[in-house]
Amino acid sequence: MLRILIRTNHELRRFEHAQGPLEVGRGNERDLPRLVLEDPFVSRDHLRIEPLPDGRVRVENISRKNPVTLHEGDSLDVGAAQDCGLPLSITIGETHLLVEGETVVDSPLMTIRQPVLQDSVVRNASLRELGEAPPADVLAQWLERVVTVQQSAAGSNAFYLDAAKAVVDLVGLDSSCVLLHGKEGWEIAARHPQNPRQSQEFSHTVIERVASERRTFYESFRLPQGPGSLSEIEAVVASPILDDQGKAVGVLYGSRLHTLSGTSSAISLIEAQVVQLLAAASGAGLARLAREAQAARMRVQFEQFFSPELARELERDPALLEGREREITVLFADVRGFSAIAERAGPRETFRLMSDVLDRLTSRVMDAGGVVIDYYGDGMAVMWNAPLDQADHARRACQAALALRGELPQLNDSWRTELGRSLEFGIGIHTGPALVGNSGSARRLKYGPRGHTMNLASRIEQATKWFGAPILATGATVLAAGDVAARRLCRVRAFGVAGAVDLYEVRSVEERQERQAAWNAYADALAQFEQGDWQTARQRLEHLAIEGDAAAGAMAAHCSSLGERPPAEWDGVVELASK
Repeated sequence: MLRILIRTNHELRRFEHAQGPLEVGRGNERDLPRLVLEDPFVSRDHLRIEPLPDGRVRVENISRKNPVTLHEGDSLDVGAAQDCGLPLSITIGETHLLVEGETVVDSPLMTIRQPVLQDSVVRNASLRELGEAPPADVLAQWLERVVTVQQSAAGSNAFYLDAAKAVVDLVGLDSSCVLLHGKEGWEIAARHPQNPRQSQEFSHTVIERVASERRTFYESFRLPQGPGSLSEIEAVVASPILDDQGKAVGVLYGSRLHTLSGTSSAISLIEAQVVQLLAAASGAGLARLAREAQAARMRVQFEQFFSPELARELERDPALLEGREREITVLFADVRGFSAIAERAGPRETFRLMSDVLDRLTSRVMDAGGVVIDYYGDGMAVMWNAPLDQADHARRACQAALALRGELPQLNDSWRTELGRSLEFGIGIHTGPALVGNSGSARRLKYGPRGHTMNLASRIEQATKWFGAPILATGATVLAAGDVAARRLCRVRAFGVAGAVDLYEVRSVEERQERQAAWNAYADALAQFEQGDWQTARQRLEHLAIEGDAAAGAMAAHCSSLGERPPAEWDGVVELASK
């Protein structure tokens, strides 16, 4: 690789050439790569430089009339060529070129300690250890500016521009830019000033080394004096912008251009340290923006499933979503007779209907502190006591179930005419242990339980159709809920689920008071059923069914299907043989 420093009366810039011959002139690029100069005293085709295997270069004058002057004072006539060592100073027209090889970079490059990564523990160092200490007021100004860069809240572009401005203002460089690595290589994301007096070229070699080693480098380049030379010096410093994983996501680059005035333009150690500090502030600010963006994405996901209070708690401590085993209460709810409703209403109206239904149901379960596990075509699944502890989770679930039923009057007022029928819900509740966690991904949250408790709650909801009861809960839920208005219907063994459970119908306190006598009569009939006296149980249940007790009617029909006498292994359990 050739590194060429181009100096004219108007600008100082860099050019890098990867390999092979390079042509120099005013004309446009043709067959070979070209360094185009805007110098009226340079020929359209003036110079060809070709790297040689031994590290030297062959310089050829391809102009038809203008000479080429080498730094030794030799004049290269038209058509002549000469092999020269590097570094090499060349003058054509009013342009001075300093040609260096790639190996030159390793020698003058100076560096400082790597930037401190997040969560690293390091010994504090005084400014005396870092270099010449500035006055206290200057140091305070520097630190205030660093904080300003870090706290800039407009977005990543604002960080980049603020950092570039700070390099110019604080360090005293002539120009600065922030570079990001894109699909086509390093690109300038922000620069200051916008129209610098020298070109905003940068050293790819320095940038690549900064990015690969993730540390700050700085160096100075001196142009040998030539005819009419002002002996200008360019000094550069580059520092990596690291993300929270320590990866170089960008480079903060600055350069200082100095004409001969007796003042050194070299980058000092303390100045390089300040540039690194600004780069670190930019990285910290960008990491903060990334965390805020991630938190916002998580908040949107959380608020789809959790109450606002719980969403805020999870935002503070996402570890709560990690998988853990705990006791939960699960509620399944769906619309009874949904297939017939959807067939009558059509796709568009069915979509509107379920949006209305699920909006209302979601509000009610979140009011009760529930977490939405998932939505289904005609219903939803909800849980309590995860991820946060809720000592009264079973009672909350029962209250939520009653609140869901409480939405039916308004829903039916809105939809009865269009549907030609009233809506009814089937709700099943069960309390038990489950492994709860996020089974989705970072982009698609799917937080919920797995296992027996989830399956049994689903089967209990399906049993509401068999019993004609709107809300069913297992004995585990009723026992945990405490004072809940519920009557025991029977003991059931659900389809596909091992073991039998007590099944209860949940009603409001007012309904229990109104139906207490009927509930007592049902309890007597149930005792006879479980003892094997099916005939007496059937007669009593049929009487209750005539009075409007749907569950009694279902049990009476079941008694009729059993026959005259119970088998020897009779255990009083109702087999729910299908979904």
